[in-house]
Order: sequence, then C-alpha cells, then structure tokens
Amino acid sequence: MASRKKGKKKINIARFMLLAAAALLLLFIFSPNEMGPKEMGPPGSDHIHADFKVYIDGRPLNFSDSRFNERSPYAHLHTENFGGGDVIHIEGKIVPLSVFFESIGINITKDCITVENSSFCSTGSKKLRMFVNGKEAAQSGDYVPEDLDRILITYGPPSKKETERQINSVTDYACMHSGKCPEREIIDEIIYGNAVKF
Repeated sequence: MASRKKGKKKINIARFMLLAAAALLLLFIFSPNEMGPKEMGPPGSDHIHADFKVYIDGRPLNFSDSRFNERSPYAHLHTENFGGGDVIHIEGKIVPLSVFFESIGINITKDCITVENSSFCSTGSKKLRMFVNGKEAAQSGDYVPEDLDRILITYGPPSKKETERQINSVTDYACMHSGKCPEREIIDEIIYGNAVKF
C-alpha cells in the first residue's frame, strides 16, 4: 500500500513538473517583447509607429538624412515631424528594432552599438542602455516595438540627470502617424504645413 502511494506521488510530481515546463514554454513563445517567436510576419501584416531617439555620449544621432528612410520593407522612418522627432514605421508582425537599425547600417546588441564603423560598448564607466516609455528595458536590438512606444537608446556614463533629459527629449508624434490623435494632425498641418504621412 505504501509503495502504491509513493508511486502515485512520483507520478503527480512528474505531472506537475511537466505542466510547469509547458507553462514556461508557452510564456516564452507568446511573450512579445522577450525572445518569442522568431519569424516575422510579412510586410504589411502590421502597422505600428514608435517614437525613438539614439544618443552617443550625450549627442543625439541625426536621422533626418533621406539615406535613413525606406531602406527595409519591414521598417522605415518618418522624419518630417514639426519638432524634428523620429518615428519608426513598422509594417510587419514581430519586427525587432535590429531589423530597422541594420537596414540603415547600425548594428545594436545587448552591450554594443556600431555606427559608421565605430563601436560603442558597455564598459565600467559607460553603458549602453535602452528605455521604453521611460523605464529601463533589458532588451536592445531584440526588442519588438509596440504602437506608440517611446524608445531611447543611449550610450555613455549612466548619469540620472542626463538620462532623464534624454528620456524627455523623445517625442510623441507616433500617435499622429497611427491616426490616434487627429486633433494634433490638424494643428500640425495648419501651423507647420505638414501633412502627416502614414
């Protein structure tokens, strides 16, 4: 009788472990901003806009040059915003930031960003960090943006005051490109003569 109870207990433990492993696997697969599914949807399978800014040693990278636009069928820039903010337009499901950056010649990993053949890697005094909607995020190039995200990628000494300044410099124009703040689109067009491009 005792051995039968021990046998049932072992089976229940095994079932529990199997269920726990299955739950972790499902969480891993369906968590959109973790590693998740590796296959992107085809171009046109989604329509997402996210504001972003990249700083290297306290200076913002300038993405207004047309060479940075329309380089990938999955992601391109909108730079014609009246305040000069940069907006990534993503046109596929599960498209990580790295797809956009690689299309314009920038490589970004967890610890390094490479711009025009110069690499900037986390060291003791300088760090590569990413903030999404004001909060530090663990991902970098693997991050999958969501509609209306405000993304900051910054390399330099981790100064709280400077980081706050950079976070506050990330614009919020994505809502106009996503059609979620029509009142701002009208004001932009009247005052600045810009027609928002979707």
